[in-house]
Amino acid sequence: MAISFDSLIRSERARREMSRRELSAMAGISERTLIRIEQGTGSLRAFCRVASALRLRTHGLPGELAEVRQIIRNARTSNGWSQEYVASKAGISVSALRRIEGSDDAHLESVTAVLEALFPRLSLQVRSQSEWRRRTATGDEWYTPPSIFGPIIAALGEIDLDPCGHESAPIPVRDRYTFANNGLTKDWNGRVFLNPPYSSKKKWIEKAIVEYEFGRASHVVILTPVITHYQYFSERLGDIADVLLLAERPQFLKLDGTQLFSGMPPYPLMLSILSADVELVDRIAEGLKGRISRRSK
Repeated sequence: MAISFDSLIRSERARREMSRRELSAMAGISERTLIRIEQGTGSLRAFCRVASALRLRTHGLPGELAEVRQIIRNARTSNGWSQEYVASKAGISVSALRRIEGSDDAHLESVTAVLEALFPRLSLQVRSQSEWRRRTATGDEWYTPPSIFGPIIAALGEIDLDPCGHESAPIPVRDRYTFANNGLTKDWNGRVFLNPPYSSKKKWIEKAIVEYEFGRASHVVILTPVITHYQYFSERLGDIADVLLLAERPQFLKLDGTQLFSGMPPYPLMLSILSADVELVDRIAEGLKGRISRRSK
């Protein structure tokens, strides 16, 4: 069966309800480059960045898709096959195979042909997202800057819990769940600030709604890209949350405290606020410029 990396990327992005802007930002590539990948073209380097951001793995391939260049070289040499033999088997030129093995600028179409020749039983599978998995600062591990959490703390008094935090994150909280104890499996209590992994934000938002409606979390402030156009927002979150659409695009931070993006962050942000205190969004807006949209129920 033919390998279709383009349809895999498209379907996985749709499954996670991610925009091209969000995924390209996670992968550190332009939206135009992502479009080329989703059309089945583009470079191996760009594809590997997307594969790494989505944590793609396969059945029948000894390693991560992000390491595909090394996997191809190892498979060829371990079988004692020449470049000429593999190129002929894949239906590409020898120079194209040499480019694959020696450069991340190889064409994705050529890489696909070689993988189909070397691994005829290869099938694609996306790594399970049932647990929160750590990422690097160029993936999902982006730290909230003081310009955002400062006004939230001022409005709440303090934050009791960061349910998907990092031990080195700068935000002051009474308690935090990290990768080691997986906040998706724990009860949340008190005043909660949630900056979820953007590749799995839907399940974190669903968890936040459950904790709020059960009464364990008294207030939940959720920081995400603008998601008002997503179905799960219009069907659920928009009914019960006040929203503050931020006028500015604050910089997220890396672990060393430097800015994540060299220029302006690539997408607008919003705060969704779950609270019986209908004035909480107004108090937050005193320190964060933006447009308020009130809950519908």
